Amino acid sequence: MATTVRFFETVEEMTTAADAAWHKGRVYPDQPASWVGRQFTGWPDAMQKARETWAEGVETIRRLAEEAGATVTSRPVSRKRRPAWSEDGGDELDTDRQRSGQAPWLECRRQAVSGLQQVTLVIDVTASWQRSAESIIWRGAAALVVADLLENAGYSVEIVAVFNTVQAFRNGNGYFLAYRLKRADQPLDQATLVNAISGWFFRTVVIQTMYCERSLPTKFHGKALPVRSPEVVRELGCPADPIIIDKVWTRDDAAQLVRRVTDSFQS
Repeated sequence: MATTVRFFETVEEMTTAADAAWHKGRVYPDQPASWVGRQFTGWPDAMQKARETWAEGVETIRRLAEEAGATVTSRPVSRKRRPAWSEDGGDELDTDRQRSGQAPWLECRRQAVSGLQQVTLVIDVTASWQRSAESIIWRGAAALVVADLLENAGYSVEIVAVFNTVQAFRNGNGYFLAYRLKRADQPLDQATLVNAISGWFFRTVVIQTMYCERSLPTKFHGKALPVRSPEVVRELGCPADPIIIDKVWTRDDAAQLVRRVTDSFQS
């Protein structure tokens, strides 16, 4: 079967699309708060809270960063071609310099220079119905802590979340949803992004987004597919090999992942 692919450039763009589908009567039914992970009085209330600061989530990120105790000591280095003058030969001869007795050949040499280096973090936000809402946040929480550490060290970080399933719709199609939490050139705002990696956001806004499509979702919204695959990386069009953040379901898992990723950025 085919796969329905949907990519949103921002969290707000996805939230607006989900809200538009709801207003058209394509509605994901309300679910128990114990399963969603947060109490809502209805869809409008969920929309309002999705756009407000979630103090509990912000505190979760702060405590995880403190517990992980990780640092990044290496600084981004890129190897760029820099022009240099040479006596012995190169790419271009400057006759004026030759007549004046200066090194006349211009050549481009690769040099290691300090500069922004982009890192892409891909968060697998897919979660089965059996997972607790509280466990869903830890993959995204780890990503936000890693992103903060890398950006403080001078790296440029892009963050993308992916929801990837098969047999997601009644017509048999799978579903590949990606939404960008942060472009590489944007500053990191953890307080704004924490909502979008929470369990309650996944079980409201993300699943409601499926109702934007022509075919209605199945009861359980498909079966999860791994994000850690070449197909997913190609679909996202990542400029470099991304760091995939998945299989993190507890605070301890998240702290260990933060330390493991940051260890690879030590000088």
